[in-house]
Amino acid sequence: MGPRQRHGRSRSKTHALPMILLSFLGLLLIAGVAFGIGMIGNVNRWLSDLPDYTDANAYLVSEPTEIVDCNGNKIASFYTQNRKSITKDQVSPYVLQGTVDVEDERFYEHGGIDLWGIARAAVATLSGGHEGASTITQQLVRNTILQEEQFDSTIERKVREAYIAIKMEEMYSKDEILMMYLNTIYYGHGAYGIEAAAETYLSKSAADLTLSEAALLIGLPNSPSQYDPTVNPDLALSRRNKVLDNMLRLGHITQKEHDAAQAEPITLNVTEISGSGVDVYSQPYFVAYVKQLLEQEFSTDVLFKGGLTVKTTIDPTMQQTAEEAVRAQLDTLSLDGLDMGMVVVDPKTGYIKCMVGGYDYNADENHVNHATAKRPVGSTFKAFTLATAIQNGMNPNVTLNCNSPLTAKGTTTKVQNYANQSYGTITLKQATAYSSNTGYIQVAEAIGNNKIMSLVKKLGIDPSKDNIEDVPVMTLGTGSISPLEMAAAYA
Repeated sequence: MGPRQRHGRSRSKTHALPMILLSFLGLLLIAGVAFGIGMIGNVNRWLSDLPDYTDANAYLVSEPTEIVDCNGNKIASFYTQNRKSITKDQVSPYVLQGTVDVEDERFYEHGGIDLWGIARAAVATLSGGHEGASTITQQLVRNTILQEEQFDSTIERKVREAYIAIKMEEMYSKDEILMMYLNTIYYGHGAYGIEAAAETYLSKSAADLTLSEAALLIGLPNSPSQYDPTVNPDLALSRRNKVLDNMLRLGHITQKEHDAAQAEPITLNVTEISGSGVDVYSQPYFVAYVKQLLEQEFSTDVLFKGGLTVKTTIDPTMQQTAEEAVRAQLDTLSLDGLDMGMVVVDPKTGYIKCMVGGYDYNADENHVNHATAKRPVGSTFKAFTLATAIQNGMNPNVTLNCNSPLTAKGTTTKVQNYANQSYGTITLKQATAYSSNTGYIQVAEAIGNNKIMSLVKKLGIDPSKDNIEDVPVMTLGTGSISPLEMAAAYA
């Protein structure tokens, strides 16, 4: 081989290496572009079915249903979570600052996701340690609007979470996001939100928390069961002190404040609050009635978690007057075992203005609502017989034999007036004034029970459910009808 040939071969080898490198880089570029296009497609798909993150109520995992009277005053709440939402001015500044210092110290600097925090967490992971990178905003999204996905350790969930977190930061201020977080996060022992936590562990409002108490509660969401001070007081103390260390390191409390707070023992004043139930503030009989109606219309989830506001027609002033009247009457009669129910219905609207179910709801173990309980209604039923008679052309001045006793037509049933009083032959109008049983038996016989029952049905009373039987003495009120039904029918 000559010198020229050797030189040509050498030059071809020199040219081949850059070509190989260029080809490799080209393949990497193509692969990168393809991966990028694929990822864009995936991201678009992952973000195509997001929940409505623009609705502030979506960040409330479970909001109690509130029952209010005609003036908008709350008379009861139904809930499945022990949680109470509060505003920034209703929480201790120690809680606000300490939560940020522990959970997301760059909270007021990032836009929903903390790239520096992610990098720091990656380094910690590579070094064999562990450090969280989720911001307060991301935690809020994960624990509320994406709660069904919160345990999915997938890129899809992280992308969805990050996207909504960024969007949240565009829609809400930092303080709003922080309060949404504080109102929804779980603090253990059945308490959701800082107010419920303060009431549960310390029997006080979140606004009144001291530095030491605030630090104790701030440390709980990291692992509520592990740091529960009612179960693991030593771990709770250690966690509280770590919170205080963070606040000192970031310059938000002084060394003196830090040392004094750490020197305090954990002193609890636990108030056991059910994880679900009904809080009644007034009108317990009426609240029980409303709850019964709502349960016919809504699922348990909607009723106890949906954050409904149920506006009722109950008038608190009229209600108080009615309760006092019932108690005064029962006190005057002073008969053991006697109770009373009362309902007031507005004839123009059908609105229930007040409902008294008994003398004392708390003293009655069975909580019988005598306003809705069915009882024989006696002579109050005669109004329906009278209305039917007039509707069918009977003149109120028609005369009747109202002596007592009297045997009902076609039966051996003997009917008598109160105290077996005989009134002689008097008009229907007078028989009504005396409430003559013998007179009204004759009216019912003349017009027919079927017509009376037809009118009763139109007035909202169901004879089949109220044990109203087609018997001669039906007009004397042998059927069992509740005061509520009677008031509504009269109205």
